Amino acid sequence: MRWPSASVTACSCALLLAGCGGGDGNQRQPSSCTARAAAVRLQAEAVEAIRSHRVPPRYQEPLMSAANGLVARLSVCSEPTPKGGGKKHGKKKHEKND
Repeated sequence: MRWPSASVTACSCALLLAGCGGGDGNQRQPSSCTARAAAVRLQAEAVEAIRSHRVPPRYQEPLMSAANGLVARLSVCSEPTPKGGGKKHGKKKHEKND
């Protein structure tokens, strides 16, 4: 049977991503776009696992609810800005003053 590994993987991903949202679950805080993409993949994989009967009926609703909730909470994404405002850091060239 493959459903135990599929449900364990899906639940592990859900728990991992749940920590990315922060807050009380009602607030939409910016997350990384990588986290958002992972949540969308989890949602699609959960749908496919349910359609292919790899998830027992009693776990289907909680799995989809968790996956849909993650996608909703991570709907706003922002890429991190580089330190220093994107300026290049390095040695400065010194000019000779004649």
